Amino acid sequence: MFAEDAHAQEILKQARNAIGGEDLLQKIQSLGIKGEYRRFFGERELAGDREVSILLPDKYLVEDAMNPGGLSTAMISTAV
Repeated sequence: MFAEDAHAQEILKQARNAIGGEDLLQKIQSLGIKGEYRRFFGERELAGDREVSILLPDKYLVEDAMNPGGLSTAMISTAV
């Protein structure tokens, strides 16, 4: 194991302890994240809202919503 790996493992251990320890983490069944995103295609920029839903151990849903060109209707892209 490299020194960097050992240091990374120690940081992860400290983070797990800070949020309640391994026992509490084992009880987590789902996680939801909401935020904004920006994508650049050369000179053009697309921005919108992103929502990620995770159902442990192996399911997830990613939804991106954007209003291209200032339209009042949102385009929603979904990945599962």
